[in-house]
Amino acid sequence: METTPLMDRWPEGGVIDAHCHLFSPAVIDNVERHREPLGALFLDFGRVRQRLTPESLLESATGAGVARCLLLFTADSPRIPAANTRALELHNDESPLSALGTAHPDLDGLEVELERLAAAGTRGLKFSSFSQAIDFTDGRTFAMLEMAQSVWQARRMTLAVVLDTFVRADRVFGTDPRFLTRPGVLRDLAKRFPAITLIGAHMGGLAADFEELTNDLPPAENLYLDTSNAAHTLSDEQFVKLLQNHGSHRIIFGTDWPWFGHGEEIPKILELLDRAGFDENEVRLVMRDNAERLLFPSG
Repeated sequence: METTPLMDRWPEGGVIDAHCHLFSPAVIDNVERHREPLGALFLDFGRVRQRLTPESLLESATGAGVARCLLLFTADSPRIPAANTRALELHNDESPLSALGTAHPDLDGLEVELERLAAAGTRGLKFSSFSQAIDFTDGRTFAMLEMAQSVWQARRMTLAVVLDTFVRADRVFGTDPRFLTRPGVLRDLAKRFPAITLIGAHMGGLAADFEELTNDLPPAENLYLDTSNAAHTLSDEQFVKLLQNHGSHRIIFGTDWPWFGHGEEIPKILELLDRAGFDENEVRLVMRDNAERLLFPSG
């Protein structure tokens, strides 16, 4: 199959990377201690330590034609206010960087913290259930999401919730299986909270069996999938099938920076969009428009 030249499919105004992190060296140290069992994720350990600053992110993004990047922050309950303060420092309508904050059902002053994020214009929250020890099938977590939804609705904004989906965290990090956001958990959350925009990172199930992804996570009006890392853990055929099943209007481009760089990831995803048969307008939805509409203050 002859593909369209990649640069001819670049969205006007530039790409948006909707899945980036600014990790501390301590986080990288912890991940490296589990490097062998994490090998199946194909993380770029060789360059990750040169990618831990906003300046390095912006240099990579600018060089690859990326117009804006969304930073995703998470933390355990005691550190959430500090993590959100950092997110808000980087969150600026005029900046190429924006950010989502985070929360936890155990957080003291939860509503105040949610109000602080919404008042700053952030579009939503990021959760890493396995590292934050959050059970997304639990009533207390449902109550937190209901509270957040009300806070954002009061400001006439739709709440977006990005969920990590590493389904093998129990085997790699010893995480309690209750804290894994599996494809079926995303499905049930989408049904329970139709007014919340749910974004399943890593195409809905990082390192999940493909049958689980296709059988347990059907398309839904309020469910989006981001591309981060998944093009490395799924075969090309599997990735293309997910693109076609969910459609261009429900897919969002993300790199998972600093684990993957823009110069390599953008051509890889564009080629897979070509293989899925997406036209120019559909490519623009994935590479820019969906993220701009859902996740950026001026979107």
